[in-house]
Amino acid sequence: MANAAGTERLKPLVIHHSARPRAFKNVFISKLPVLWRANKKAWMTSSIFDEWYIEHAIPAIENVNKKHNMANRAMVITDNASSHSKHLCTVSDDVKLCFLPPNVTSLIQPLDQGVIALFKRYYLIFTMQQMANAMDRDKDLTAPAFWKSYTIKDAIANISRAWNSVPESALNGVWRNIWPDIVNDFKGFDAASDVKAIVKLGKEIRGDEGFQELQENDVVELLDSMDEPLTAEAALEIAEMAKENDDDEESTENSAQAKKEMTIPKLKNFMQNINAAIECAIQDDHDMERSMQVGDALRRAASTYSNLLEKMVMAQQQRTITSFFRPLTPPETSSTASTSGETSRASNSGGPTPPPPSPGSPSPSLSNTPESDVDNDLLELDVASDDE
Repeated sequence: MANAAGTERLKPLVIHHSARPRAFKNVFISKLPVLWRANKKAWMTSSIFDEWYIEHAIPAIENVNKKHNMANRAMVITDNASSHSKHLCTVSDDVKLCFLPPNVTSLIQPLDQGVIALFKRYYLIFTMQQMANAMDRDKDLTAPAFWKSYTIKDAIANISRAWNSVPESALNGVWRNIWPDIVNDFKGFDAASDVKAIVKLGKEIRGDEGFQELQENDVVELLDSMDEPLTAEAALEIAEMAKENDDDEESTENSAQAKKEMTIPKLKNFMQNINAAIECAIQDDHDMERSMQVGDALRRAASTYSNLLEKMVMAQQQRTITSFFRPLTPPETSSTASTSGETSRASNSGGPTPPPPSPGSPSPSLSNTPESDVDNDLLELDVASDDE
């Protein structure tokens, strides 16, 4: 979902057959860049759509209106799929749900006028880039081995990247068939360029003749097939896959333990890699202005981790309050030292030497300590604080 201006978009909703796949072992589901739901067939259901609309869509719209100081009035347009409950039309007085007539989705539903197709092209580009990069790092990696290692976590990352890569101009331009008055100067989609980029990436993937023989019409056919409705055979295949992968799920009781930690050594290593990349750009690029721009962009991108590292280092160096106090010198055990200390104390306080305490009498408290000694102790404390 996105607004007509193209300035706001919701997280994609991903429906999987497993509530907690093995790939999520060290991931908080609430921190995913998508909304995650699951059922055995990985289908949209009325309960999932109801929850999405009531708990995510309506609050998101309210927040956008509040951010822009606008009245909380909006209309959400969707198709009339069986999972889209009609009773949602009465849920909110401010946000209205409007269902399009049958058989017009491909003609006037805004996101279906090119944005969904663009999202799928981006997803394919990012996935193939990921494969090509993996093969560059590991010269022995084959295409089948890469696909075997490709997890739902990788898919989510590419889904998020693809959705966020759709430009605002495209999200706005697709309203031209239903609300042309609000559309800015939109130039349209360059699907041919994206297809060429996908074919070029395919040529870079070695070890699989199918990629080497990839043609533009193959890519177009693949993208078009993604729009076809799910067949009964495919639904059965998904259901069987869900049964086979039941053991991949983790109980929700263990989800609190399933987290990775960003430690100081890991953050330092990350920042060292960032700095090394910046230094490499400056040293190897003859265009210094360009390399400086890249360096600035990398620093800005890494600033969140840089600030986190600084806070973690400061927290580790935080000292307890007792470390600011110097321990008092233990009393001398010899009678000579005791007499000397008492004479000195009497001299400092300007009074007579106090008699030694009788056996069994309580030790003197701080309030009974001569005033000058208290001042000296405070002075030492002040110096210690300044040193720190």
